[in-house]
Amino acid sequence: MKKLTELQARKTQQCHVLKRKIDDVASRAELVQYERRFVELYEQIASNLEETRRYYTKYNTLTDTHKFLTKEISILNSISSKYSAVSASETQKAAFLAQIDTIQVRARV
Repeated sequence: MKKLTELQARKTQQCHVLKRKIDDVASRAELVQYERRFVELYEQIASNLEETRRYYTKYNTLTDTHKFLTKEISILNSISSKYSAVSASETQKAAFLAQIDTIQVRARV
């Protein structure tokens, strides 16, 4: 009787081990569900990446604009401060205007 109980216990253990192995293998429905979820995650990440790229582009554009505007303000302040000193004589005015013309030509190139 004891041997039969031990044999039954071993067979039950083997059954449970086999059931666990079977449960570890994903069914077709589970695989389809996993695939759908992976596609959703991929699309979400792609959307997030695109949004991040737009923010970086906008930041870089605004940074460049700020840099150019700061440079332009500096040039205008320099012109303004030098104009009062130059306005006294006509020769200095002509030289000053020539310098401004050369600056404009360089800025266009």
